[in-house]
Amino acid sequence: MKHWKHWMVGALALAALAGCGGDDKTALARKTVQIYWQDINQGKWRQAYHMMTTGQQQATTISDYVKNWADFLTNSTGGVTAVVGQPRVDGSCAKVPITLKSPRTYSPKQYLHAYQDLYWQNGEWRISNELGALTHSAILACA
Repeated sequence: MKHWKHWMVGALALAALAGCGGDDKTALARKTVQIYWQDINQGKWRQAYHMMTTGQQQATTISDYVKNWADFLTNSTGGVTAVVGQPRVDGSCAKVPITLKSPRTYSPKQYLHAYQDLYWQNGEWRISNELGALTHSAILACA
């Protein structure tokens, strides 16, 4: 019985450390944003939509989400390449710097430099920006 208690305390301590995040949670935030923008660029609308928080999904229908992104990519950019920077993580919030390039941008001065906000929900990072878009605010805060 003593060994079981020690094992349980050790397991709980490891679980707590895993939940705190650190480097793993930071790496996962970066990977989440990379996958999100790959899905958008490849027209994987449902996958990208389901990477948003449940609150953002409730704020827009999937058909409106698809229409908005398809219009943006087709009419404005001709596609995007996302370069993801080093995330800042604070508890359940993360802010990930991102640079978007498109075939219609010819110099770094034309690239879009912004941020993707994430919220830790159900054991994974979810996009928390309105309509899954980006923000220019560098402030890290849960919305």
